[in-house]
Amino acid sequence: MAKLKVYVNTRERLFKPKLSHYKSYEWFNSPLFKIRYEKALFLILCTTDEIFSIINNKIFYYNMFEIGGRVCHTPCYELKGLHSRLAQFLVRIKKPRYLYSGVKGLSYVDNARVHSVYYETFKTDISEFYSATTQAIVFKFFRNKMQCSHKVANILAELCTLEGKLPTGSQLSMILAFWANSDMFEQLNQLAQEHHLVMTVYVDDITFSGAKIPAGFCQQVAQIMSEHGHAMNKKKTRLYQANSHKEITGLIINRVGDSPIPPNRFYLKLHNKLAEFNQIYAEIKNGKSKMEEDTLRQLTNHLIGLLNHASQFDKKYKMVKKHIQKQHDDLIQYLQTTHKVGSGKLGKLCIR
Repeated sequence: MAKLKVYVNTRERLFKPKLSHYKSYEWFNSPLFKIRYEKALFLILCTTDEIFSIINNKIFYYNMFEIGGRVCHTPCYELKGLHSRLAQFLVRIKKPRYLYSGVKGLSYVDNARVHSVYYETFKTDISEFYSATTQAIVFKFFRNKMQCSHKVANILAELCTLEGKLPTGSQLSMILAFWANSDMFEQLNQLAQEHHLVMTVYVDDITFSGAKIPAGFCQQVAQIMSEHGHAMNKKKTRLYQANSHKEITGLIINRVGDSPIPPNRFYLKLHNKLAEFNQIYAEIKNGKSKMEEDTLRQLTNHLIGLLNHASQFDKKYKMVKKHIQKQHDDLIQYLQTTHKVGSGKLGKLCIR
């Protein structure tokens, strides 16, 4: 054990750190700070030099799938565990007050609520945020901010990226994307303060509010983002003037001082899904429809997700959710009875 202390600069707490004992810390107190040697990195990540085999064959350590036409890569096998451990270290670094994503006790609702008391709002979205956070940007974070050796920073950058960018399906990507671009966010926040504005960040959504958004502010934001290798998503960039309807992280603020609420299109989608579920329920009970287990579960899970969202703003939807759960269980029991479906295939829905 004495020999190992040489590799971690005598920081004894780095020996298999018990993460639950360190709820939060400054970035310079992170176990990832000032890692100089490969053996110290292996110790911190609870791995061995097999990490090089993973890096050289990364494509085989990802599952690929599509969501809404977008390709996602999710780490698997040993790489999944390494990403999870790195994420646990990074998420414990104390975050600035303007960050609302990935922060315990905060949500997109809190992010929108911040801007409900201001007259003017400017919002934008970082175009292809994960893809634009390149391996070079990640390397720079570990090399300069975390002050790791060149070799260690390169290993970490290789480990965290796929095809030269952050993978969209990794639990590590959201927090790493923030910290790797933290200099940009700090510069944007300083610009906001200079103009007496408040700024919030929710993943790739950046919102500024205040009494007045000054002329040329949009161009200043775009310039800062460009300097750090990013660009605005023009389709999601908008200036809201006083007393106009604002849409922030998917929620509507009708007037200054109003609480954020879901847009009408959300409730239309919810009611359409409720009608679809009720129709399927009636058809199955009347023997006019035979539905596969997976299809029924997917439909119900989607509906429950919508109801969970709606219940944050209107408590009546909690009762609707309970009713849907009861109907789902009733359908399962009915199918098991009429079609003699084994209990191993169909089961009660697990609501989160």
